Amino acid sequence: MSVVTAGRDKLMNLVSESIYDNPVVVREMRTRMRDWKAFTTMGGYLLLVGGILFIVYMAMLDEHSYYSAGYFEVYIANKNIGQKLFIWLTWTQVVLLSLAIPALTFSSITQELERKTMELLALTRLSPGKIVLGKQLSGFLYSLVLMLCSLPLAGMCLMFGGISPAEIVVVYATLIAWAFLLTCLGVFWSSLFSRTASAALFAYGTMGIYFLFTMPFGSMVIAHSHRTGNIHAFEALNPGWAAYDPMSNAVVCGLSIPTALIAISLHVLMGVLFLLLTSTHVRYYKVERALPIRLLVIAITLGLIWLLMGNPGVLFHLPTTTADAKDLIGIACSILLAFLCLAASAFATGPLKKHPQQPVPIYALSIRRTFTSDLGGAIAFMALWTIILLGGLLGTYWWLAKVEHVRVASEVWKAGLQMSLSILAIVVGVSAIGILGSCIVRLRRNAAAIVLLFVILIWGGYGIVLAYYVDGITDTSGPIWQLAAFWPMTPVLTLTGEWLRMPKLWWNVKDSWLVTSIAYLDLTALVLIAASRPAAKTGGVREE
Repeated sequence: MSVVTAGRDKLMNLVSESIYDNPVVVREMRTRMRDWKAFTTMGGYLLLVGGILFIVYMAMLDEHSYYSAGYFEVYIANKNIGQKLFIWLTWTQVVLLSLAIPALTFSSITQELERKTMELLALTRLSPGKIVLGKQLSGFLYSLVLMLCSLPLAGMCLMFGGISPAEIVVVYATLIAWAFLLTCLGVFWSSLFSRTASAALFAYGTMGIYFLFTMPFGSMVIAHSHRTGNIHAFEALNPGWAAYDPMSNAVVCGLSIPTALIAISLHVLMGVLFLLLTSTHVRYYKVERALPIRLLVIAITLGLIWLLMGNPGVLFHLPTTTADAKDLIGIACSILLAFLCLAASAFATGPLKKHPQQPVPIYALSIRRTFTSDLGGAIAFMALWTIILLGGLLGTYWWLAKVEHVRVASEVWKAGLQMSLSILAIVVGVSAIGILGSCIVRLRRNAAAIVLLFVILIWGGYGIVLAYYVDGITDTSGPIWQLAAFWPMTPVLTLTGEWLRMPKLWWNVKDSWLVTSIAYLDLTALVLIAASRPAAKTGGVREE
């Protein structure tokens, strides 16, 4: 009992210090709630939501009165009024919250810089985590007040029938998670810029891209679910779609999981990740958050792979033939490889923190720095991340095949293992390019740009060469056609049997995965050796 009591007391003290005793939260909330703008916003929010519901209700009354011929038919028609009104209530709130919430936090840190008060805040005994959490909670708590104002309208929808109190609770939980993510996103961009206008642009831009992506995706999966009965795991990713079937469950690898729980968990984890990243960008503070950030990144990406691969029926169907199984694994590995190559621009760039006499290759291949912000652990972390995600991908496919009682041929596992080895070598090579870029330039964003340019080159360069290839006519004995060894798609196409009517190579096509792996490992060694001289001359990236 003593351990439980101590843990409970520690948790309560943490909550108290983060909310009640956090001077940033107290100051921000008092400043906001003493201003007439806060109550004007609340009144306008409630008036707009109520006005839209009234218009929708009147439109539905006209429709029902036109199609009704008796009391019994009117009663049956009116049973859906509550559900339709609640859907409109949810969508209206999602749109309004998406427009209003980023404005609560995207200026939280930039205004401190513009008003020259960040120095005063840095002189206090507040840690970066408390400052960031205080800024985020001030906007998050006000967004909860806005949602609280709409609860009476949700109760009116409940009176018409068609929905239950549990469904209202679930939908409002998804809205709360959505508001949490948006406030964290606003604070994150506010910490990266010195001007409020720039932070606002990126905050709304990121939110708009995510909102516009999830809206048609949700429409597609809901239409597919109603047609086939297969519920997609990301059906409630946009909280507006959560109101259509709040209590739906998706089957992932034979396990029934509520779609609302998936969306809530994902949004909360992403929000926590943004908060951790923000705490490392607070001016005049240096904190180490690499361990929780990298563990959380691994957990989120691994969970996404499990949810996507373990929930077939919308994006793909579980194949029953060896060729189709190879194609599915090939497509999944290609997408995963592209993601990891782009992620290397963030995790494989940064300032050098090595001893002047320490060689760059030894420094870059350090394993003990894997979960630190030191650039020396970049290759080790990217390799570990790649192995975990590829293992999760193949493990999820094995789990799903076992649940669906589908026998997977040994050729599929062999091809998947060979693809994984080539992908690991490619990711290590791209990470080495990030280290080389960090040794050459002074700004981290320039090093990230070098990595992105290299990724574009290796993905699109050979595609441009193939535009001049004509099967049976073009002579492919020249060395330019052998650049297929550096094309990330070569191992996938050869292992899936798609390397047909393609250039003839100097090596056996079936061994392309091995050739590509050796080519990128050699590239890694050459790049790390070449990085020694510019690292000694320029010192690499400086902290931004």
